Amino acid sequence: MHAAGVTRDGRLWKLSGDDWRHVMAANLDSAFYLLRAAVPALRAAGGRRGGAALLDQRRAGQAGPGQLRASKAGLNALARTAARELGGFGIRVNALAPGWIETEMTAALPDVLRQKALAETALGRLGSPEDIAGACCSCARTWRVTSPARCCGWTADS
Repeated sequence: MHAAGVTRDGRLWKLSGDDWRHVMAANLDSAFYLLRAAVPALRAAGGRRGGAALLDQRRAGQAGPGQLRASKAGLNALARTAARELGGFGIRVNALAPGWIETEMTAALPDVLRQKALAETALGRLGSPEDIAGACCSCARTWRVTSPARCCGWTADS
């Protein structure tokens, strides 16, 4: 399970290279390194036990910091690629996009962004880590998952 996220304030054209790399390292590179480290054990288990789940806080393409959106789009591409490469070994890969989750990072958002986030939610509140725990467990147990929570399970034939 990979669940990481940082952002840096600023427009893409004003963002420093160091800030860009920091966001990519935390949000995308870490998922790659975790996946690479887990694959030998997952292959040894022959897909009988679990798989890899990559957690995405929000859908790529939504309003928000460009570097965060780019890193999340990269997570989706990584999940699709990993599903195709690992599906033949019986290893499941899922990317979850549950929407805005109440975290220290989202708690620090300016009120105008929090209000916009609330307007995007069906329940009129930000999600909690506990809200998405069931979706993560479901993805770990099943081969293919789809739900209104935008949980997308990709397999080798997707």
